[in-house]
Amino acid sequence: SFFTRSLATKFHSNVHCESAELHRRYEAAPESTKTKALQTVIEMKVAGNIDDFMDQFRRTTIT
Repeated sequence: SFFTRSLATKFHSNVHCESAELHRRYEAAPESTKTKALQTVIEMKVAGNIDDFMDQFRRTTIT
């Protein structure tokens, strides 16, 4: 419907604007801030991988 397409277009536009704003802020940030942000992302990824590994380990040892 027109209403659904209109909402989807507005959502896509808002997401694009927010993404552009985050990119602009990141590019303007000092290197130390960028390094800390990257380290945080890496730590979150590693923590997620460890959680996934532990879940898989639990499933394989229980069955």
